[in-house]
Amino acid sequence: MPELKRCPFCGSQVDEFRGHAIHRTVAMACPLAMNNLWWTAKEWERRPIEDALQQQVTMLTAERATFNKTVEGLQRNIVDIRTKLGFIGFKAKMFMKDLSEFSAEYSNWKKIRSLIRETLEIGK
Repeated sequence: MPELKRCPFCGSQVDEFRGHAIHRTVAMACPLAMNNLWWTAKEWERRPIEDALQQQVTMLTAERATFNKTVEGLQRNIVDIRTKLGFIGFKAKMFMKDLSEFSAEYSNWKKIRSLIRETLEIGK
């Protein structure tokens, strides 16, 4: 015999089952219920609001899982981008250093060229 749902008022398990296999009856004695009545198992199990809420929970759980996968993918992308930007930053620093060294050398060459010209001018 399958287990029936708990009492919607107090949450306790159903105490008694009576009847035949086809049409069994549920006895419910709950202090929170308005009446202590007998229901058929089919009536007892029918809970449209709970069923609708359970469907929403299932749907939201699936959406959350999809959202979590999306967030994980975005986090990986952010790490990749930061890594690439770090590498680009490193390359930019190296380029600036090379440019600075080239500029210093070029400045020296300009001075040397100027000295050579002056020397050649004096020698004429």
